[in-house]
Amino acid sequence: MTEIDKTTQMVETLWKEHEPYIRKLCEFKLQSIPDRIDDCIQEVFLALSVALHNRMTIKSPKAWLTKVTINKINDIYKEIRAKNE
Repeated sequence: MTEIDKTTQMVETLWKEHEPYIRKLCEFKLQSIPDRIDDCIQEVFLALSVALHNRMTIKSPKAWLTKVTINKINDIYKEIRAKNE
């Protein structure tokens, strides 16, 4: 199994396990802009894929995903504020 296959398998496993939680977190925090929910989720799992591909050690996946999700949500609101100014 290649390194890319291992990364893909790990992302798929973590997706199945944590996507419902990440989706609920995004839905709660992005209630006012629901069209950005799927984008946020996609960006979080893309960040996970990149981190795993770069051989980053993630000891607590749920905590790591939560932190990345909150950061992505904050980025979305910063982007919106910048557009409105």
